[in-house]
Amino acid sequence: MFLDVLSFTVSVTAPIFLWLVVGAVLRWVGLLSDRWIHRGSTFVFYVSLPVLMFTSTIRQPISEAVEPLLFIVCLMVTVCILLLSRWWAAKDRLPPEDATVLQQGALRGNLGIIGILLCINAYGNNVLAQVSLLMAMLTIVYNILSVYIFVDGLNEGRLSLKLLLKSLLKNPLILAILAALPLALASVSIDSYWLQTSDLFVKSTLPIALICIGGTLSYRSVKDDVLPLLKTAFLKLILMPLIAILPLFFLGEHGQKLGVVFLLMASPTAAASFVMAKAYRGNATLAANIVVFTTIGSLLTISLGVFLLTFWQLM
Repeated sequence: MFLDVLSFTVSVTAPIFLWLVVGAVLRWVGLLSDRWIHRGSTFVFYVSLPVLMFTSTIRQPISEAVEPLLFIVCLMVTVCILLLSRWWAAKDRLPPEDATVLQQGALRGNLGIIGILLCINAYGNNVLAQVSLLMAMLTIVYNILSVYIFVDGLNEGRLSLKLLLKSLLKNPLILAILAALPLALASVSIDSYWLQTSDLFVKSTLPIALICIGGTLSYRSVKDDVLPLLKTAFLKLILMPLIAILPLFFLGEHGQKLGVVFLLMASPTAAASFVMAKAYRGNATLAANIVVFTTIGSLLTISLGVFLLTFWQLM
């Protein structure tokens, strides 16, 4: 069982590693410049990811797929991790450009790529609508908190409601979800052809973000950032999923609901965190290293978590 789970996790994450290697190699041979990385990450942030958020929101009427309990649990866990990461960053007196990236990396999971694939493999395609809606709702939370983190942290604490709202309304991911909500609430049916076309577009262009991440990697920066990387990985890969499943366990929930929450909360840091860090002028190199470090670490933590929860018949 453990080897099967490990094999599956590797099959999900291996393509990500491949694109990272492609980016690193292209940068090493001089075919990937800083200008290309900027343009590529900007394209994904303003085009590919918004398309993914829009289609995820309108796949099924909200009334049929919404799970209030799961969303509330994930929301509480996310806020808890944010508070812990802010305390940790303040305790270590990290510079603002590092502290903001650590905080975002600790709470923002790769739901759109790894999280959804893990859930589908565990429970089949029927879970897609439920997971997509939950992912869309959490993405709104992630983006609001991420914007708050960067605007507050990189403006010397002078955060006003006007500045926060302005930044949120300029965020293409939030705008895409807000644009899709009326259609989802009205149960508007979208032709499967367009959904399939958008899925193909997203799957074809998201690797651009991974190539950009690979192009920013450097051994020296990873070596210098070992402590922040370890702390972020602990918060994201161990503490976050553990805190998430405890309330569901004590409420008597098990099976698909508990499994979905675990798989989503245990997902490694999203590539979008690098894109947003670059857009808001945080430490993009540290953000890229967090994505890679947590993705590698998730091979062990997700496999071990699924094995234990399956052994105890909780998922």
